[in-house]
Amino acid sequence: MCNEESVDNPLLAPCKCTGSVKMIHLVCLKTWIGRKDIIRVTTLSQVTTYSWKAFHCELCKARYEETIFNPLNKGQVLYLFEIDKPIDTDYMIFESYLLDKNQASLDQKSLHIVRFGKPNMKSQITIGRGHESDIRVNDISVSRCHSFIKYCSKSG
Repeated sequence: MCNEESVDNPLLAPCKCTGSVKMIHLVCLKTWIGRKDIIRVTTLSQVTTYSWKAFHCELCKARYEETIFNPLNKGQVLYLFEIDKPIDTDYMIFESYLLDKNQASLDQKSLHIVRFGKPNMKSQITIGRGHESDIRVNDISVSRCHSFIKYCSKSG
């Protein structure tokens, strides 16, 4: 994909692999990770959900951390998975995750970005495990329609 290291695209050693497969460029790793996520957009593009299983190296099975310190710029944090945050409206981000029952570690994670404040958007969204919910949480302990979030504008 790319063969030059730069401050924006450093070579990383994100897992326990050694030898010729130890290092990978940040952009290459993000491209590979981006192919494993699922994006779901709901009514009027008001809720966007990013879901993914925990990222692991296919060779050594080590889990990738979601953030890595840039080896070329020591104070900079690099994110392996990026989301599009709204810039033109109010929003909230919810995080949900499932744990692997056998290992007590993260198995699946979802980020739900909820947009509010535009005239064509609903002022209330639902959270639950039902198909009609704006934010779906796949957990038997969550009701089909578990809760609501209502947006009240700053002006009234």
